[in-house]
Amino acid sequence: MSTHKSSQEIPEGPIPSIVTRRSQMLITTTALIGKRVKPQIFINSVDDIKSFGLIAQHSPSTLLGVRDLTVSIPLNVGYNPRMLRANISPCLNIVQLRLTLPQNTPSTVFRLLTFNHLKRFYTNLPHRVLFTFLSRHPTITDLALEGCSRPANCPLRGVELPLLDKLQCPARCFAAIAVGRAVGTARVKLSRVGSTTFAAMGVLAACPVEALSIDFHDDDHDILGRIAVNMPNLRKLKLTEKSCAKRRADYARRSWNDLDAWHTALLRFSELSILEVYTAATVSTDSRSEGEVVNGWAKGTNINSVAHPSLRRVTILQKRGGPEESLTTWLREEAVGWARAWAPLKEIFVV
Repeated sequence: MSTHKSSQEIPEGPIPSIVTRRSQMLITTTALIGKRVKPQIFINSVDDIKSFGLIAQHSPSTLLGVRDLTVSIPLNVGYNPRMLRANISPCLNIVQLRLTLPQNTPSTVFRLLTFNHLKRFYTNLPHRVLFTFLSRHPTITDLALEGCSRPANCPLRGVELPLLDKLQCPARCFAAIAVGRAVGTARVKLSRVGSTTFAAMGVLAACPVEALSIDFHDDDHDILGRIAVNMPNLRKLKLTEKSCAKRRADYARRSWNDLDAWHTALLRFSELSILEVYTAATVSTDSRSEGEVVNGWAKGTNINSVAHPSLRRVTILQKRGGPEESLTTWLREEAVGWARAWAPLKEIFVV
């Protein structure tokens, strides 16, 4: 097995032969369980790769039932990419593939890998090693990517994914990947301090986006207004605040502090039903409860204000004077107005 080298790519090398008493027992066990291989498989170590390889080599047909495959190798551990590729290639019917691998993994880890039913693909690998693999899988509808080594000129520009509906990636790469796509659900991440969401929102304006999860800097006081201008037809919106202390002059002010301004901006989303706000600050104050904040966003504070016509749910993740975070959800009830929901509710974005 190769060892990790931080300055070089991981060498592929030959697939080592594993012939031990324990291996033979595993082979026999695999032959006995046959079709009982589970549809969801997790590979979390180099030893797991080897064990999984025993099934791939001696009973590959049993892997046709695998639908969901997750490979998560510690980022500081050396492994053999050729072995991994050979061992997962028999999983021809997978629908969901998650790969978390060391950053110096070569692009050859994907050589000739084809999964004709693949719909959901998530990985942390740099975008420069993904173009060919993604191009071979036009069936992908859900794509989640981490940081890009060249965000100014993302290598995935022009990749053909005609069925892409749900996209999560850094803001600087969003325009390169999403342009011309009918993306319905978007997750725009700020991976760098200097990143902005301007370019991504420009592209999203031309997409039929109904659900948006987007990062914003804590000094971006007009984030909601800019989203409303570009995507007024959103049904679900999640805003995740990212601290940017070096850019901030006013640590107390937040975009949502002005209740009437936020109410006005929210009214531009005529079909919005779910709003989520994640912040490192505290929404409520000694003089203003969380319920009053939510009512202010939804109905305004003026006597002549108009209540939002479609907003039904507001979820807030915030700090409460310490390191602990508090997640609360408020629901609009026709008879009593806005009331806190005490039962846990599923988040709208679980990418």
